[in-house]
Amino acid sequence: MGLPRRLELRLDPDVQLLRAHLEPRAAARRERLGLRQLAQPEQLAEETPGLRLAAGGRRDLDVVKPLDHRRESATRRYGERGMSGIPVTGVSELVLEVVDLEAAERFYAEVLGLPVVERWEDREAVWVMAGDRTRIGLWRPQVGLAGGRGGIHVHYAMHIPAEGFDAAVERLRQLGNELELHEFGGYDDSRAVYVTDPDGNVVELWTWDVARHLEKKP
Repeated sequence: MGLPRRLELRLDPDVQLLRAHLEPRAAARRERLGLRQLAQPEQLAEETPGLRLAAGGRRDLDVVKPLDHRRESATRRYGERGMSGIPVTGVSELVLEVVDLEAAERFYAEVLGLPVVERWEDREAVWVMAGDRTRIGLWRPQVGLAGGRGGIHVHYAMHIPAEGFDAAVERLRQLGNELELHEFGGYDDSRAVYVTDPDGNVVELWTWDVARHLEKKP
């Protein structure tokens, strides 16, 4: 792994902890403007006791009309090689908001076995690696750069090789986790196991490789 990309976050004056105590935040309401508009900082302050806004006050957020994929050809949407117009290669970061940072780290590092790669002591944040390209941030409630916050009650999936699935399920069971298993015939008879982390996020381990979506059809 190279040098950390975001050490400047530790010193940025716009970064503030939301609360000093361990209390989960309420979900922010979103006004309807045809679509759902992202909640503004003032709205979050009203609905989240103890919220300290970052310097700079209100951040106006544009509502973007979604692309109607039904009217777009596959070639136009994805290009000849299945790429979008912006050449992204994957999801680099996923940030989760956690109530108990130590409990969250134990789950991701000890139960799932993901290596801890960074700790931000002044930010109450821990980063773990999922595979060799994605890192997951475990953040105590706070506002980061560009008004970014961690998600709560998130469902997300990580890919796992089919040959490692049974061992993963056994590991999770031996550590006392409640599991839910599913098979997906429409996705090459792939299998998935679901487990809930200490903050209520539903973590899925799925044997199907989503890169198959971009393969050319005969």
